[in-house]
Amino acid sequence: MALLSLPRSLFSHSLSSPSHAITSRRNRCFSCSLSVSKTSNATSLAILWFKQDLRLDDHPGLLQASKFPALLPLYVFDHRILSRYNDEKLELVLYALEDLRKSLKKQGSNLMIRFGNAENVIKELVLEVEAADVFAEMEVEYHLREIMDVVEETLVRMASFDRNPGIVLWQTPFYDIKNLKVLPASYDEFEKLQLTVTPPLLPPRLPSAEMELDWEVCE
Repeated sequence: MALLSLPRSLFSHSLSSPSHAITSRRNRCFSCSLSVSKTSNATSLAILWFKQDLRLDDHPGLLQASKFPALLPLYVFDHRILSRYNDEKLELVLYALEDLRKSLKKQGSNLMIRFGNAENVIKELVLEVEAADVFAEMEVEYHLREIMDVVEETLVRMASFDRNPGIVLWQTPFYDIKNLKVLPASYDEFEKLQLTVTPPLLPPRLPSAEMELDWEVCE
């Protein structure tokens, strides 16, 4: 079952259109349990920007963002990211997005899907819904870090719009390292520490998605 079809304009940057149509289908970092950067009030809203973390379980960012009274889950089809996907990976992403949207709807939420440069899409949504924070997974790939930097710079410049949204980056270490003060010089020394493996997080209860927004796919 398909979720959506992709406009050809998205593939004008070094990615050819798929061979078959797939249609209708810093402010700070935290590991698992640190509090969000701002104290949410009765009307504040958070945006959760999904990228490669297309899941609800074992998702620290979702857990923290769900503490806001309102939450807007978002996925952006950005050509700078899509240009690195082959047809097979793109198809997997589309199926994963369909599954993610279904899972969110079961919790009374939804998934907003937009096309364009991530910084422009996020800026427009922050202004539209007056978001207090944008949650996103910390990236290690160079090109994704570049995009994240542009998004962060865009949010910083939004202070002139009487908005001061923060970007909250999260990551999930495989081991519990919050008490690790010095990084061992070798893997053998690291093994000797016998650190505890971090347990997976259960999906949190999500705020309702009853907002007057266009949740359909928009270019």
